[in-house]
Amino acid sequence: MKNRDILVNKKRTDRPSRPSANSSERLIAGTHAIQEVLKVNPSHISKIIYTKETHAPLKTFIIEMSKKHRFIAEEKAKPVLDGLYQNHQNCLAWAKDRPEFNENNIGEKSLLLFLDGVEDPHNLGAITRSSWLLNVDGIYIPDNRSVDLTPTTHKVACGGVEHVPITSETNFKNPIEHYKEIGFWVYGLSHKGKKTIFDVELAPRTIFILGAEDKGLRSTTETLCDELVSIPQASSEASFNVSVAAALSLYEYRRQHFSSRSSKR
Repeated sequence: MKNRDILVNKKRTDRPSRPSANSSERLIAGTHAIQEVLKVNPSHISKIIYTKETHAPLKTFIIEMSKKHRFIAEEKAKPVLDGLYQNHQNCLAWAKDRPEFNENNIGEKSLLLFLDGVEDPHNLGAITRSSWLLNVDGIYIPDNRSVDLTPTTHKVACGGVEHVPITSETNFKNPIEHYKEIGFWVYGLSHKGKKTIFDVELAPRTIFILGAEDKGLRSTTETLCDELVSIPQASSEASFNVSVAAALSLYEYRRQHFSSRSSKR
């Protein structure tokens, strides 16, 4: 297996930039997403509005948590929520912060995901949900040419946004070069790959890079990869959706480096 030395205790004086929370609040839709932010990051919440149709246990939980964590909780007419986001499931939340990546949490085995221009919020949400369930340490997106944390992203992720930090970067070159220095191996998902992902022994510290829905990896991004790998398929007439490709890749890493969340580090 191609692998770099694991430098767990290396001093990091030249870290890639880490963005602070967005200046604008994130709007969270979906009952599962709102339940998760209430459980995991209640201090991030500034306001929740709900309708009289909101499921009673969730409504009770919202009111209890609003008193404990001092955020606004109000019942509103359904048309008010409709005007903000159509598929709200009778509840919307505003959060003033977003989970931030902590590089100190990186262990000897670590999995990161770089998304090179994913623009569909459903795809970002689905990828985030899979990343949560498969214990990804963080997701990187470009600060342009990419969707960010929309209400749809939160809803589709079903709470995954609260567990997998999503970081935006001006470009991927600096963070990827930094991660290579501390032992990560970078795999680009591409039909150009000479090996399939199932033929490669994935490094303990792995980065997967996936491209945009319609274009795949850009050539400049391909140059950052140590190796291009493909996912085998029965037909060459189409390709996997990017969220499916991400899930398959993440699962293969977990299959090769299986450990529970509690015993990972």
